[in-house]
Amino acid sequence: ATANICVNSISRKEKALELMTKGMSEVAMSWTYRGILCKGLLDKLNVEHNHETKTAIITDLKTTSENPYSKINTPDYNSIPSFDYYSGSYTGFLRKAVYEYDYIRQLAWYAKGVKEQYPGYTIKVFIVVVGTKEPFDCAVYDMTNTLDSGYKRIDELIDMIEYHTMKDNWLIHMNEADNGIYLE
Repeated sequence: ATANICVNSISRKEKALELMTKGMSEVAMSWTYRGILCKGLLDKLNVEHNHETKTAIITDLKTTSENPYSKINTPDYNSIPSFDYYSGSYTGFLRKAVYEYDYIRQLAWYAKGVKEQYPGYTIKVFIVVVGTKEPFDCAVYDMTNTLDSGYKRIDELIDMIEYHTMKDNWLIHMNEADNGIYLE
């Protein structure tokens, strides 16, 4: 019953319905980044190409028991502000999306894969968020301008993988080792 209510909520939002019905669903991708084989499974990918523009639109569907609009009280899909990955004052869904669940990194990851598959295309990234509790609101966020912080986080994590692989030491954080802090 909840799933049906969520589908109806998406159907009532013109932009959400457009994003969720156009393009391909469950798109598996693989690419190489910094010598590492990478994979991703995109909820939706809509590749548009005409004589004037080439655009690849990534849409990720999220459900939440929080208010989908969070602190940004927008009637629809206005872009959320660009932000430093480690700071911000978001609440509700956006706080979880950015800080707890690392969705910005996930979306940047997908964008990297799409850029590899579709070089020269403009990449746009959206999250369609559906509340699973009353009033079952649906919100659409254009996350395109937040991707730089996700790319930065990806590179930080790959730096860690490279460091620990080179040192063959996975017991301590690389910053601790560089600062002379070692496990007994």
